[in-house]
Amino acid sequence: MAHLKATLAFGRKLVETGVVKGSASQGLNKALFPLSKYLKYGLLTDDLMKENEIVREALRRLPGDVFHERQFRLTRAINLSSGKSVLPESEWTTAEQDVSYLKPFVEQVVNEQKERDDWNAGKLH
Repeated sequence: MAHLKATLAFGRKLVETGVVKGSASQGLNKALFPLSKYLKYGLLTDDLMKENEIVREALRRLPGDVFHERQFRLTRAINLSSGKSVLPESEWTTAEQDVSYLKPFVEQVVNEQKERDDWNAGKLH
């Protein structure tokens, strides 16, 4: 699972420092989590965020190795999907591996944008 090494370490660091609470999948029903199709492609929940201006800025702020692992997972998933196949079950993403590595950066960008908008609107002095 070399494609997850830096992402998992980064996710653990975010949990340990209290930036995020547990894995991204903790909100999902434990019975439903294994039914999520993206797991069969080795993707993480945060890999599925729709790209927009905010997400692009959050991606820019990611550590390089975490960003490259994300790109690898997405490329592999596209290749598997186009070939109408999935990973072997032993390589599917588990609930423990599904760390929220991008969400803290998205929240940071949103908060900065709100603060900037408030400043420009004269709400902050």
